[in-house]
Amino acid sequence: AWVRALWTSSSARSTSERVAAPICARRSAAPRDAIELFTQAVAAAPHRLDVRRELAEVYLGAGKQREAAALFAEPLPPDAAIENLLDLVGLLMTKGMYPEARRALRDRLPAEPVNLELRLLLVKVYGELADVRSGRELIVAARALADTAARYRSWLEASLEFHKSFDGSDDFLDDEFRTLEHETASLTPDAVERRMMFVEVADRRAMAGAVNDMLRGMLSVPPEGAAASWRPKVRRRLIDRLAAGDSPEDRSELEAQLQALAKEDPTARHDGRRPPMSSGARAGQSI
Repeated sequence: AWVRALWTSSSARSTSERVAAPICARRSAAPRDAIELFTQAVAAAPHRLDVRRELAEVYLGAGKQREAAALFAEPLPPDAAIENLLDLVGLLMTKGMYPEARRALRDRLPAEPVNLELRLLLVKVYGELADVRSGRELIVAARALADTAARYRSWLEASLEFHKSFDGSDDFLDDEFRTLEHETASLTPDAVERRMMFVEVADRRAMAGAVNDMLRGMLSVPPEGAAASWRPKVRRRLIDRLAAGDSPEDRSELEAQLQALAKEDPTARHDGRRPPMSSGARAGQSI
């Protein structure tokens, strides 16, 4: 009775204060009261997805899966706090409610045109639902939002994880290799970082040909003053890769790359046989 009094109390003026009532009911092992009061709280403040999440969790705890799913049968308020939406979607995914998570995310996308995190989370949901077509379409569309090195890494890792579930990792990396190769010939620092991230991922997949071709392609771009300071780093990575090869072609190219590195970086020291491997290359071979 005291939790009901808290809900109806005239002193509890704000929604936040009144939400304390169903929370207290839940913590005092009174699920019936909690369901009733949370239902009233959701009706009073539909934009409060944290309250809706609490009600869903009470329903699920009581074995009422259908009632929990009904909370998400209609579009969620577009003005709900994004952090509460992400928390809610996390609960839905944890509980295996992927159709509800898909709807919650898809309904919010129009209001979040540049939110990469939401789109990558939806890609994960599509993967759980085995919706290959929708996942691939969203991956392609979301790539335009991967406009920094950090965002590109997030996009690349999420995309690769999605394709792994459907044995499509190599095809995805082949497509991304071609996309990177056809991008602008002027390598900005971000563009260099994106390619090096691709190299790291492709190396883990034992795609030696793609790795070496990417590195060679970067080195084929004419140097542009200070903007070319990345070249020794890229050349060292290629040298590491060639040193790990056994073919006469690898050995011949290795010698040429060592000479080019000596010109770019006079401080470089190699024995001409097998240069010390970078930490990135060691990590790639250890996987």
